[in-house]
Amino acid sequence: MTRDVRDLNTPTIISDEDIPPFGADHNLAMYITVEFLKKNVPMVLVDDRYSVNVIPLKTAHRLEIMESGLISTNQGFRAYDDTRRKVASLISLTITTGPLERQAIFQVVDIDASFNMLLGHPWIHAAKAVTLTLHHKIRIPFDGKTITISASPIKAVMKKEIASQVIEENDNEMWGF
Repeated sequence: MTRDVRDLNTPTIISDEDIPPFGADHNLAMYITVEFLKKNVPMVLVDDRYSVNVIPLKTAHRLEIMESGLISTNQGFRAYDDTRRKVASLISLTITTGPLERQAIFQVVDIDASFNMLLGHPWIHAAKAVTLTLHHKIRIPFDGKTITISASPIKAVMKKEIASQVIEENDNEMWGF
């Protein structure tokens, strides 16, 4: 995870230098690595299109989240594939990104996902984060400065003729803990 810190009194300037090495012609999702209970959790999707934070049940088990921390709920939501999903439970987790430690409520959902956690509006807004999807960065004000978190590298095969993304799913790389 690459970070840089700028003084908040200095305007945040976005330039072509901020464009990732693979260029501006991409449609890559923005994944970062966070820390939870002293474990690095890779493949955390940051996406401002979602109004919830989600943790798949498989990730909750891998992180050994205690059953006592889970809050029962009757909530449901419409998933990305337009199906209605039941939320297994809610849980409040404290995650760390760079120097920023923030508590967030997650919906625990029994789904197969291409992410270990999804950070949506609740986390993005609470952190006052600005997502720069073109530049593959997140900027967050912290302690009078602006922190820049670069997206984690993922194995992607870019096909210029169709500009598509293929993620090689390797269980060890996806979990990393």
